[in-house]
This record gives sequence, C-alpha cells and structure tokens, in this order.
Amino acid sequence: MKEKILKILLENKGEFVSGEKLAKESGITRGGVWKAVKALRDEGYEIEAQTRKGYKLSGSSDVISKEEIEKHLKTKFLGKDIITLKSVDSTNNYLKNLENKRDGLLVVADEQTKGRGRLNRGFYSPKGSGIYMSILLIPKFDPAFVSQITALASVAVLRAVKKYTDGDITIKWVNDLYINGKKFCGILSEANFTMEDFWINYLIVGIGINVKTKDFPKDLKDVAGSLNLNISRCELIAQILNEFETLYEDIGKKTYLDDYKKYQNILGKEIKVIKGNQEFFARAVGIDDEARLIIEHGGMREALSSGEVTIRRV
Repeated sequence: MKEKILKILLENKGEFVSGEKLAKESGITRGGVWKAVKALRDEGYEIEAQTRKGYKLSGSSDVISKEEIEKHLKTKFLGKDIITLKSVDSTNNYLKNLENKRDGLLVVADEQTKGRGRLNRGFYSPKGSGIYMSILLIPKFDPAFVSQITALASVAVLRAVKKYTDGDITIKWVNDLYINGKKFCGILSEANFTMEDFWINYLIVGIGINVKTKDFPKDLKDVAGSLNLNISRCELIAQILNEFETLYEDIGKKTYLDDYKKYQNILGKEIKVIKGNQEFFARAVGIDDEARLIIEHGGMREALSSGEVTIRRV
C-alpha cells in the first residue's frame, strides 16, 4: 500500500497532496494513509504533514526507490525489472547468485559492504551518498562485442552526468570516469560464457558512482572525487539506463566510440602499464575501433585490450 502512496507523492514531489486525495487514489482509508506515510518516513523519506494541506514529499528526499527510478525511465527493456536493496556485499555478486536471471534486470543498493572494482580492488560504497548498481544483460550479439561493453557503459555514464554538471568529465581507459581530475566512477563488467561454443550466457555491468560522497578514507582522499550534485540519485540512475539502452541497441554501429575517444584523459601521456606479470612504461597514443588502447614502447606499437594503466608521474 505504501508503494501507491509513494507513487502519488513522487508525482507531486515538493507539493502538498491532501489526505483525502491520497486515500481515494490509493483505495485505502485516511488511517491507512497515515500508516503508509509513517512507514515511508521510517525508510528515510522526508514527508511533511500539515493540517488542511495534507502531505508533501520533500524535494531533497533522496531514497533509492523503484518507483522514483521508473518515473524517469524512457527505456524499452532496461530497468523494467528493478530490485532495490538497503545493503549488499556487492550488486554484481547479487546478480551472479540470482537464480532467475532476466534480461534488463537492474539491482541498486544504498550501500555495499564489499564493493568491487577491477583486479579485485575494493570500491568505497558508503550508504546514502552514492549509486551502486548492476545491470544484467542476456545479449544476442556476437561475443566479439563483449569487450566493448565497459567502454559503452563509460559513455552512457558520461552523457548522463553531463546533463547535470559543467565539471570537466573525462574517461580513463578502460573503466574509470573523472571529474576535475579525480575519479568519481568505476565500472566492472563480468561475463559468463559457455566454453563449448564460447557463447554468452549473461553479462553483468556494475557501475559505482560517488554522487554526494564527502568523507573518503585517508588512502583515497587525494585520488577520489565526487559529483557533489544536489539531485535525486534515482533520476541519475534512470538517465544512465536511458543512455545505456540507446547505445546498447546500436552496439554494432559503435555509436559510443567517438565520445569514448574524445573524452580520454591519458592520450599523449606517459603511462605505466601492468599486464599480467609484466610491468612497463609506454606512451598512450590512441584508441582504436575496438576500444583498445594504442600504446608505443620500445619502438613498437601495441593495442591493449586489457591491463591496468596509470599516468606516469615525472
């Protein structure tokens, strides 16, 4: 019942809705409305009540909810099935362990206790301030495109974020996004294959974003950044899905590639490359049509499809 009340309040966010209207449209008693509002407040929603005016959902209320994400969605299949969680070890792990895997399923948590990045690194995921989401995909395209999913997701996040900030948003190959020189987003894509025919069973695209994060651990203070946006996290989640689906449906046309190249922040710079057991210095010179990083070292050119790179500090 509280879901119906929340939907009405979201549609009128920032404005009072009478208890009578809430009761009539949701099909419950005025007492039921009060109980639903109390339950929503317990979940963290800021709802003001005034005699003769009714109830108003505060514009600053920022709880992760299926109803508010759906309010901003314009997709055909992404996010048509949404699971929201207060806390989870990792949204990627949650989808891996889910028995009933559905194409386009989205899982979003308010907090991750063991958020993961590439190379099993942790991703700081405090409650109430970030977006920690994973998208489940059951693709029909050629497995050759799998390696480009992370690049595609990076551009989807970049385009969505640029709707809300004038900050300098850049991408660091292969999966990080920066604002004004500090990392605010990491993307972890994981695939499950059938070995016999190398077909894709499913893909999971995990996206972690510091939206309003302020207090970082000591070891992250100098490198981690936050968007510091005073917007609904649910709205930003929906915008990312809207952008992602548009690019995903045209994955064969690689419509994400121009922006992926344009907003790179390491091209022309000296970098340190970690590739398996190898570690060497190189110069980043370009991105090819497979979203691979082109580097020069030892008088040779090489295209990296995987590996870890950092800008060399001189």
